[in-house]
Amino acid sequence: INASSSQSSPSFAAPQSPPPPVVLSPCAACKILRRRCVEKCVLAPYFPPTEPQKFVIAHRVFGASNIIKFLQ
Repeated sequence: INASSSQSSPSFAAPQSPPPPVVLSPCAACKILRRRCVEKCVLAPYFPPTEPQKFVIAHRVFGASNIIKFLQ
């Protein structure tokens, strides 16, 4: 029992540690604004890279600087 649990633990823990700090692709807001999307981007949780239209609409209504002010 100890041998099987020690084998499964390292293989399970290793792949999950590295991904969180790495930004795979910029959020939709940073793509549209042509900004560098940093790890602590305030826009990323609200405007995922798969839904750029959400940011386009919000940007037209409020403007980028106002959106950033609201979220901070």
